[in-house]
Amino acid sequence: MVNTKEAADTLTNPDKYYYLIPFMRTERTLSEAARDLNIKPNALFYQVKRLETLGLIYVVRVQQRKGRASKVYRASAQRFIIPFKSTSAETMESIIHRMREPADKKIIEAYLKTMHDHTENFGLWLSLADDNLMEMVYAPLISDQWLAHDQLLAADFPALFSKYASFPLDFATAKEVQLGLIELFEKAREKSQPSGKRYLMNFSIVPLDD
Repeated sequence: MVNTKEAADTLTNPDKYYYLIPFMRTERTLSEAARDLNIKPNALFYQVKRLETLGLIYVVRVQQRKGRASKVYRASAQRFIIPFKSTSAETMESIIHRMREPADKKIIEAYLKTMHDHTENFGLWLSLADDNLMEMVYAPLISDQWLAHDQLLAADFPALFSKYASFPLDFATAKEVQLGLIELFEKAREKSQPSGKRYLMNFSIVPLDD
């Protein structure tokens, strides 16, 4: 349980908890963690000292390497529980927005880059479907009859799909969709491979107030 404001604010800020990730995975020296994060050790030094001061990492041991001693660090826990009252945020919504913003931004940027890399003429499609669902699709402008799934599912097109939709569902169907999303998430996790290409995915279903 995280009880200090400084530690809680660090763990709810992507720009700060980013530096903790290597030490949560395994034991790491400062140089090894810097290599994991693709930054220079000097740039990580201050962050490591700050994480240590906050009690989020600790020194496991000191090892001798090529005549010099290197501290080996590890995260103080594999799971941190952060009560909202421990943070300095005004609302829980502001915390979630801050934590999700980098991923949401990356999804949009990667989606558009993939489209641009694989199509010459590209734009926004806005239409009202037969079931009155308003559809907005970023897609190739190859014809006025373009169907999103036909292009996306082509064998030579990257694995790419992103869409927000609001459907009227009965409770049983909504629970079925919820289960399907959870199973899809677990399938992706189960089949993940360290040597594979990384994909960013978002799995969500929420009830709306009419």
